[in-house]
Amino acid sequence: MSRATSSPKWRSIVPQPLHTVLRVLHLLVAMTWLGAVVAGLIAMVLVANADNLVGVIAVVAKVDTWCCGSCGIAMIGFGLIFSLIDGWGFFKHWWVVVKWVIGLVAPTLGGILISSSMTKLTTQAAALGAQAAWADPAFQSVRQTAITGQVISLVLLVVAAVLAALMSRRGLNPRPAAS
Repeated sequence: MSRATSSPKWRSIVPQPLHTVLRVLHLLVAMTWLGAVVAGLIAMVLVANADNLVGVIAVVAKVDTWCCGSCGIAMIGFGLIFSLIDGWGFFKHWWVVVKWVIGLVAPTLGGILISSSMTKLTTQAAALGAQAAWADPAFQSVRQTAITGQVISLVLLVVAAVLAALMSRRGLNPRPAAS
């Protein structure tokens, strides 16, 4: 019995193969985004001295801009697509709305806290030099802001993943009964 016929609550207006491709792309983008946030967080926390400071900031800034930003925009797009093509709708289930809000908040937060912090860190490191910037309390404060933004983004993305894993199977998409 196919998934589309196993539950009257689940409907898709696109053929199953296309729906599967969209789901796989959605999961790949989500994993990429989560991995980029984790990598940026690890890099910012583990930078222990001024010797590798400029390189780490440059890499984290690029990853944040190109990977996290692109993935955030793509996930908003996937949210729109799935709300239109699936029987889950948009306002029908609370967890879909929560995931949508997370999908809007996480990239916005990343743009405000992480990207702006990376720009400030890059500017300060270039103006003061890596050794002086590392010793500057204002520089460390901006670094902590970036780390805080990455931690918040990580928590939001994990909550979205847990919601998707737990709620998408609860009565919305039941498996066929074993015979």
